Amino acid sequence: MKRIIFVVLLIFSSTIFLTSSFGNKIDALEYYRFDADERKTEYIDNFTHMRINGRLTLGEITTEQYYNFLDLGINQKEKIHLVSVNGFKNNGYGMMGLNSMIEVYEQENPNIEVLGGFNGDFYAINDTGEPSNLHIVDYEVVYRGRVNNSVVLAVKTDGSSSFKEVKYEGNEILVLNIDGEIKKRVKVDYINQRPNNSEDVTILFDNYKDEIDSVYEKIIVEGIDIKQALGQTSNNNNSKYYQFAKGKVKKANTTKVETNNFVVVSKELKEIVEEGDTIIFQAKVKDFEDVRYAVGTYYNYSLIVNGEITIRETGSMGTARHPRTAIGIKENGEVFVVVVDGRDIINGRAGVNYLELANIMKTHGAVQAYNFDGGGSSTLMLGNSRNYSVLNQLSDKRIRSISNGFLIVKGDIGTKAIEINTPDTREENKTPEGFYIDQRNYLHFDHVEGNDYYDVNIDGKSYLTADNKFSLNFLTEPGEYKIRVKSRGTKTKMASLYSNEMIFKVNTKEIENILKILKNISISNLK
Repeated sequence: MKRIIFVVLLIFSSTIFLTSSFGNKIDALEYYRFDADERKTEYIDNFTHMRINGRLTLGEITTEQYYNFLDLGINQKEKIHLVSVNGFKNNGYGMMGLNSMIEVYEQENPNIEVLGGFNGDFYAINDTGEPSNLHIVDYEVVYRGRVNNSVVLAVKTDGSSSFKEVKYEGNEILVLNIDGEIKKRVKVDYINQRPNNSEDVTILFDNYKDEIDSVYEKIIVEGIDIKQALGQTSNNNNSKYYQFAKGKVKKANTTKVETNNFVVVSKELKEIVEEGDTIIFQAKVKDFEDVRYAVGTYYNYSLIVNGEITIRETGSMGTARHPRTAIGIKENGEVFVVVVDGRDIINGRAGVNYLELANIMKTHGAVQAYNFDGGGSSTLMLGNSRNYSVLNQLSDKRIRSISNGFLIVKGDIGTKAIEINTPDTREENKTPEGFYIDQRNYLHFDHVEGNDYYDVNIDGKSYLTADNKFSLNFLTEPGEYKIRVKSRGTKTKMASLYSNEMIFKVNTKEIENILKILKNISISNLK
């Protein structure tokens, strides 16, 4: 629920310097200042939002500007997180507006509240919607990037964020059990090549047309999401054609790779996999094991590095004025985003170049800052899919379909998958007990000592919660819902069995009204 604590509106007739001192010196020729005509500050949920307009002067050039500043207020103790999202579809890519990304996220995570969001990476706007740079969602490298000079805003398990340069170390395969725990993580030796033996790890996709010798230890995987690489062709067993794959192990034996399947040849993995395990093939990124979410930009699109304005881009991308989206990190680790309006000079929205944008970012305390996709892609929103506001002026006059971005959300998003030994010798965790549903439609159960997370399974879909209570208010469609709960695994205990099934019934509005009337009559009779 959006909470506006207070609003401060200041209109100045005199000059307002947003820099720490007048004439912040950039070099021997350039001086910067911002004369604000209006600055509006509001505090919404954990956000600090400022809307500023006035005249920006850099050197001898003055332009009229409008921009929005949003301090994201990320706080894991209050369960406020920064998560990456995209417009992808299974077995491909795609584009959608940020408002649609919010709606999809809410549908997939109805127990988590969306507070706002903003756009992310550059992308193939006239093609598949494939982003330009590395993209990670919930530890999965769903896109490895198509350039070699990437920097990402990386969000780690503990919620902290940093800009990280991307360096690849080949590819890897992860084997996950039905509880999402990692049974094995191995380096891939060969892709779409005839296996030398079963000791190496080889992965074969459906564009591999040769037969697979029956002597090899094979794992047949039914694809859930297999993504191609932009600009690659499928012929000649092209090993670069696929760059991400996820699927379920199935019982089968084949000498050919079926469409939308993939095959892993490995004696080591064959010995530990079970039917129903999940297999993930992805790029291995150096020192990214603890990165949960990432959205990228180009290395050359730096604005501030180690506290100093650092403009690497010398072409028109950096010198022309456009609407811009930039992300900054303060000395204390706080993350903020600035979105500058543009392409509307008549109404005082000239847009900025990189040097002007860098000065704005430094004014607001950034010690690290990068430019992300801008122009018509620049989008900054607060609220959820049912009640949202776009803070910036959209230069396309509509919300543009984009490839990816970030959302600020509130709730339990779970934690990093545990890596376990195989065979698994942990003792079984205790199944929760003491279930009841209160009048506010909260499911309650007894806490299991030493347990961090619970799996609330509703009609076959699992939701994670760190609390021993769980709101069922997102279940709005009339009908009966089957609910089971189990304790998640820890480093010392494997996941418990599910509890006995319970039924939660959602009545139609008509029945609810009748029940309220009957309840009121009963109360009146008691009086």
